[in-house]
Amino acid sequence: MQHGWTLSALKRAERTRTPERDQDDDTAELNSRCTPLAVEFVADKASRKFFDAKSGVHRIVAAKALEAGVLTRPLPFIEVNSFSPPLCMTRSEAEEAVARYGKGLDAATPDLVKAATGL
Repeated sequence: MQHGWTLSALKRAERTRTPERDQDDDTAELNSRCTPLAVEFVADKASRKFFDAKSGVHRIVAAKALEAGVLTRPLPFIEVNSFSPPLCMTRSEAEEAVARYGKGLDAATPDLVKAATGL
């Protein structure tokens, strides 16, 4: 299944979800369970200081995540990695994807620390 189809199905599900519709409806199920996810990177969460855009930290993490077996998409204008999970995914597959992304993030952490501190 292609990524574009997934997003269009999600948008269609969001448009068709109304309070009058039964929450067990397929579109409500699709909307509540298969939302695309993203991770935004900040240099200092407490002060809300962002990384320098030129540092490309989200691209570094995306490359390390790919080495760990997870394909993410570094967005072009902000330091965000987005995910488009498949519409059919088991809990164990989701947990494995999160664990693999965590390994990629761990591998990228030294580069993130350097970018955050300016060293």
